[in-house]
Amino acid sequence: MNKHDVQRVVIEVLTEIQTKSGSPLIPFTGQTRPVGGLQGFDSLNAVEATVELAERLRCDLAEVNVFLNPAGTRPLCVQEITEHLCTQLHLAVAPDDR
Repeated sequence: MNKHDVQRVVIEVLTEIQTKSGSPLIPFTGQTRPVGGLQGFDSLNAVEATVELAERLRCDLAEVNVFLNPAGTRPLCVQEITEHLCTQLHLAVAPDDR
């Protein structure tokens, strides 16, 4: 698995959550911020998405909020979420691979 695979999984999970909740879909990019950027994406959706990401990526995200920065003060974009997950999975992400 590489960074692009992880980002694909992130976008798939977010798309499924938005679809199941009846919220409108938008075109996802690396700069899309689920928290504050997706209509109806709330803390419950974030928990649901985190559980789904943990299952699909086969990693423990129980103590990780992948949608906010470590201080919990800023929502992360899909690109940052992907990089954070790659760190959790111990995958190398080249600095120019953004």
